[in-house]
Amino acid sequence: PQIFAPRRKRALAARAAALQSRPGAARWLAEALVDDAIERIEFMRLAPDRALVMGAGATELGHWLERAGARVTVADAGLLDLEAP
Repeated sequence: PQIFAPRRKRALAARAAALQSRPGAARWLAEALVDDAIERIEFMRLAPDRALVMGAGATELGHWLERAGARVTVADAGLLDLEAP
């Protein structure tokens, strides 16, 4: 049996992308998530060496991590095979 429906996942991602491409789309949540992640990473005792970054704000977070010295891979979450991670 298939747990996750790839067609449904693609449809949701396409809808989200279309909504975010509209003029005046709210991007404050993604920006707040990036700021929160950075704040939490700065609090860690050990600096991250490698990072896989996905989702909203991935590019911004990835650039910040690179400046902090991490090797970063920014990936599209839609490419994950949820049936065989």
